[in-house]
Amino acid sequence: MAWHRKLGEPVPILISLVLRLMLCLAIAYLAWRQLGPVGLITTAPVFGVAFAGPIMRLIASGVQWLRARAMHDLQGRHFVHRGHTLLIDTDDAGQCWLDVQELRRAGVHLPADALLVVHFTAEELQAGPQGRGQLLRADALLRSLQGSSSPDTRRFSIWLVRSVITPAQRAHETRFSRRN
Repeated sequence: MAWHRKLGEPVPILISLVLRLMLCLAIAYLAWRQLGPVGLITTAPVFGVAFAGPIMRLIASGVQWLRARAMHDLQGRHFVHRGHTLLIDTDDAGQCWLDVQELRRAGVHLPADALLVVHFTAEELQAGPQGRGQLLRADALLRSLQGSSSPDTRRFSIWLVRSVITPAQRAHETRFSRRN
């Protein structure tokens, strides 16, 4: 068992607390046997010194755990491009899907909804879950933006590759390699 762990793992901290408690109780018992009640008073600072670090680490790991639980549903889905929030879904194949309406709000020039089915195949454009509009696959969007000469479109394409597509591919490859 490795004793040097990450901050977010409370089990080694609890083991450390139990070991420190046993050590402090042994010291307090010996001091009480030798000096009586005065021995207990003189060993009180030992408890404070022994428990301050692990208690602070336990509190910090608890806060970190709560933050991770609160943000779990947005983990890996929340992206911001030039002040516009984009929620991006990833399927089991590692493909990223973007909401067409969110893309338009972010300034991406897309054809009207009726023309989207002409420009993209059924595998690239799908109806989103309840409450969301149409979803467009990120690689299809990138392919459609490649011919544009607009600087904003080029910046968005570069951002899409660097911040969304490449990290999603790496994550998918990592998950896939762990399974095999």
